[in-house]
Amino acid sequence: MGDEIHLAGASAIAASGAIRSGKLRGLATLGLTRIAALPYLPTVAEQGYPGFKITNRYALYAPAGMPRPILAAINRVVTEGMHTPQMAQRLAADGSRPAERMTPEELRVSMKREYAEIEQQVKRLNIKIQ
Repeated sequence: MGDEIHLAGASAIAASGAIRSGKLRGLATLGLTRIAALPYLPTVAEQGYPGFKITNRYALYAPAGMPRPILAAINRVVTEGMHTPQMAQRLAADGSRPAERMTPEELRVSMKREYAEIEQQVKRLNIKIQ
């Protein structure tokens, strides 16, 4: 928006307002499905790269060794808050949705799997990291 960056990948929450206002031009969504708040924006997969996806994840992290009962309490409060109708509506307006309900261990396993998927996509597309 400051005319300094030519291309960026951003979350729907970060970019949807600027795309709708015309300050940014959306090229594609990085998920497997179109975003309801930006239905005219095709996916990368629709543009010739089947199976391509990079998803955005918001998570809270705590110091190593935090007692499990405290982690469970924080997880419960945050998860319940993220899944209220008001929060779901607010997120949907910007093209997002509440995070999937999961335990800290499930999050760790899910992130490990996602990183492996991204690594495979980078190799398959012969993307060179510079």
